[in-house]
Amino acid sequence: MCLEKWLKPYKSYAWLPLRFVLAAVFIYHGYGKLFAEPGIGGFTGMLSGLGVPSPGIMAVVVALIEFAGGILMLLGLFTRYVAVLQTAVMLVAIVTFHWAKGFNFMTGGWEFNFVLIGGLLAILLHGPGIWNLEKKLLHRE
Repeated sequence: MCLEKWLKPYKSYAWLPLRFVLAAVFIYHGYGKLFAEPGIGGFTGMLSGLGVPSPGIMAVVVALIEFAGGILMLLGLFTRYVAVLQTAVMLVAIVTFHWAKGFNFMTGGWEFNFVLIGGLLAILLHGPGIWNLEKKLLHRE
């Protein structure tokens, strides 16, 4: 039996792994910024050192986009809006921190952010896929 033919009934599930992986990454990093040591204060200090304006406000905004946005992505709720916000966060992270370190993530470069942006853009273009709260609660396809 051809692999393509065997997998065809499961095609509508293809977006679930991508959505769940992105959600896990953003929840993990957002949680770290909000609750793990050194917490939001440490993240604020880092942003301040990078010259980010209003670092205290920006630290909270970024951490919430990552953490709460990750939860929304996991649930399949407002996924396209979340994808836009998380893409913006990743682009700012690349410009302010990772770009100068090159591409390789092993040296602090922007490779990992680039991969996340690719997944986020796929979700933005396609939507949440099957099993999402947008369809159930908001009657969106």
